[in-house]
Amino acid sequence: MSENDNKNKKEELDYSKKYRETFKPSSRTGNGINKNESTYQTKASKDVVESRYVEKEKLDKNNKKLKKKRKRNKNIVLRIIGALIKLAFIAIILAILGISGLFVGLWLSINNGAGSLSKELFEINNFTTTVYDINGEQYTSLSGKENRTYATYSEITRYLPEAFISIEDERFYQHKGVDIKRTAGATFKFILSKFGIGSSDFGGSTITQQVIKKVTGEDDKSSLRKAKEIIRAFQLEKWLSKEEIIELYMNLIYLGEGAYGVEAASYTYFAKSASDLTIAQSALIAGLAQAPEGYNPYKYPEKAKQRQELVLGKMYELGKINKAQYDEAMAEELVYTKGSQSLASSNSYFIDAVVEEVIKDLMEEKNINRAMAQTMVYNNGFKIYTTLDPKIQDVLEKTYLNHQYFQTRKGYDENLQSAMVIIDYKEGNVVGLIGGAGEKTTLRGLNRATGMTRSIGSNMKPLGVYGPGLELGKLTPATTFDDVPTTYRIGGYPWRIKNYDGRYRGLINIRKAIEISDNIVAAKAMQEVVGTEYSFQFLEKLGISSLTNNDKLSPAALSLGGMNKGISPLEVAAAYGTIANKGVYVEPKLYTKIEDRNGQIFYKKQSKVRDVMSEENAFLLTDMMRTVTTGSEGTGRAAALKNIDVAAKTGTTSDDKDRWFSAFTPYYVGAVWYGYDTPAYINVATNPGTKVWKDVMQEIHKDLPAAKFERPEGIVSRAVCRDSGLLATDACRADDRGDRTITEIFNSKNGSIPTKSCTLHEFVEVCPDTFLLPTDNCRAQVHMIQKSRINRHYSEGQPSVKPYDYAYEVPTTYCEFHVAKQEEEIKKEIEQINNTNENKNDVINEEETVKKIDAPYNGWRTPSPYTPDPVVTVLTTPVPVIENTPPPGSGPSGIPWWER
Repeated sequence: MSENDNKNKKEELDYSKKYRETFKPSSRTGNGINKNESTYQTKASKDVVESRYVEKEKLDKNNKKLKKKRKRNKNIVLRIIGALIKLAFIAIILAILGISGLFVGLWLSINNGAGSLSKELFEINNFTTTVYDINGEQYTSLSGKENRTYATYSEITRYLPEAFISIEDERFYQHKGVDIKRTAGATFKFILSKFGIGSSDFGGSTITQQVIKKVTGEDDKSSLRKAKEIIRAFQLEKWLSKEEIIELYMNLIYLGEGAYGVEAASYTYFAKSASDLTIAQSALIAGLAQAPEGYNPYKYPEKAKQRQELVLGKMYELGKINKAQYDEAMAEELVYTKGSQSLASSNSYFIDAVVEEVIKDLMEEKNINRAMAQTMVYNNGFKIYTTLDPKIQDVLEKTYLNHQYFQTRKGYDENLQSAMVIIDYKEGNVVGLIGGAGEKTTLRGLNRATGMTRSIGSNMKPLGVYGPGLELGKLTPATTFDDVPTTYRIGGYPWRIKNYDGRYRGLINIRKAIEISDNIVAAKAMQEVVGTEYSFQFLEKLGISSLTNNDKLSPAALSLGGMNKGISPLEVAAAYGTIANKGVYVEPKLYTKIEDRNGQIFYKKQSKVRDVMSEENAFLLTDMMRTVTTGSEGTGRAAALKNIDVAAKTGTTSDDKDRWFSAFTPYYVGAVWYGYDTPAYINVATNPGTKVWKDVMQEIHKDLPAAKFERPEGIVSRAVCRDSGLLATDACRADDRGDRTITEIFNSKNGSIPTKSCTLHEFVEVCPDTFLLPTDNCRAQVHMIQKSRINRHYSEGQPSVKPYDYAYEVPTTYCEFHVAKQEEEIKKEIEQINNTNENKNDVINEEETVKKIDAPYNGWRTPSPYTPDPVVTVLTTPVPVIENTPPPGSGPSGIPWWER
């Protein structure tokens, strides 16, 4: 056998082996193999074996694909089953939570009366509320007839409740507080939301449930809250009839444009009562319930109309109106007009403020909404005991009816407005309040005493700067600052500070700065001593609630009163009352307690009390503010009272759009604002607030004993220099203006008493004729003298505006008067010699003359290297010196040295 034959034989056996391993006996069919075959074809040809092997590979591949497909299908089924199991598990958990919530809600209801609610809270009794003054005497009454925002079911057109029911709760008359169908749908919707399908909003609330939410103000999305609401709804349906529930709903619901309740909304949109609404108008108002702002007809008339037509369609579908009524309502043109309600009585601004405060307190204390609190005030027969002093209130009201207090340079201005608040600061009792000039014609309209905030100008200085500075122990009444035009850079922008009157006095202390209402000193004290952060915190302690973040960062706002929103007269009065009350803030209140109609305490008013300043620092500030009415330049001298101490501060905004006067006595504090409702320039010669404060306070103090502010034991007196605030020296006493020593008071408990002597004043040698630095020529002709001068050590040039005391600064230039005198004498002498000398050789020539004239100079005419520096940022536009007074003996030339 040849070699090739052996090779072929071997390949054939290999293929045969491979075939036998691949195709084993099998009972399966359809694979190309006979199931009865028991032996292998060992001698098959190479082509046959190879062909069958390829077929087997294809078959295996198909089988593998089939297995993968079956496995994939199996996984899908498993995932579906897993999802269903998970869904069932979540449903069970939710059910458990829901049932738990229901049980919790039920438990709360049983233990707290429908979850801390009571039947009385929902009852509208139509009992008159009585208001008493501070003496316990009846002052006025409040009733539902005056509060025309509440309309009873019988007073409302019958189509309005049907419109609300049709669109908000169509099965209202069938369910017992909870619509099971809607609740089930809402629950299913909630479950789907857990899988990312739809919203998680519970929804499904009935009108009864909405009343619960309106009364309680609770509207979170928790299952516990929902469970409590359901239990409360069932309970409410037992307490009230369907008509009472829908009546409450229509009076509590917010319907846009600031209107709570259908009566207010009827006047807001159609200038008529809810009793006079047409079907079309009723449907419009009912349609607002879902989204008052989104369907606001003044802003979105098309959307409002579409919503109205939807409501009309529902009313027709439910049989609330017939076809003819539906067609007529659809065709009716909606004309929107804002109207005002007629009022039985406007009462006083004080009573308006009391009602607002009671409403606010009831909302917080009873956890109810504003509309419900308002309804309770006017209908529950409360007895409200106020802090109103009828004598003081009467004085205020008569004063504000008098036209003489509202005069401008052009005469009486009916648009000029004002507000005033008077507080017994020891108790925090507001004893008198008025919120506008002239006759009051509106019930609970704009009350400028409590509901208006305006910039307070210089009224801010004691509150935002001097009070905090004293409390920090870094300011005293004797602390001085240089009153010259100043510029600071705040946030990269220049803050240029100037005084209101354009006058700059130089070195003045805090007491004088308060007396004349100096802006420069207040700004410097803020920037260099107090800081905005501490000032902001101090103002918050004083009860100022209208500060903004921008105010917090603004030294101008916190020192000079240019605030974003401003402050109300009530809060200004309370802040000044803190100073008067020895540094203790007592939150102002307008009433002390509320009793129910059975005489039981329903609510007791408690004022918040906190220490803001020490008694000593409060007295220092009080005593400095007293100079506003007693000082020779006091801005509030016109407000001084006979035998009664008055501490005061005026306030004027930079644009003359607001005028303030705030002051206190040992008995009361009062704050007055003047201006226009739309800010505008006030064309007056003097601050009108000063006069009205004086006349009102003089009247209410006329029967009170003479009184002065009580000085605490920790206050001590020291003799100090008026210009430096340090202990006075001989140089201070030798000042040309007279002895600069003053006696000032200090707080002995905070280490602020000065212990160092004045270094500002110093004796300097000057020429007696000019008071300038002397030359050798001066010394050769006259005897030099010592003068006391102030030395501020300016380091960067002269200030742009030289203050009044600049004449008493250490001189920086040399005398030229005596040099000029010597030259003139020499020239006359030479002329006389030459005219009388017959020998021409004896005539003095020009060169010799110059030498003779130059001899006395001894080189002193070389410019002095001394250059004065200012202590402030120099402004680019200099302002001329005003009313400088030259020192005595300013020289024969008559020209003051500072003008040369």
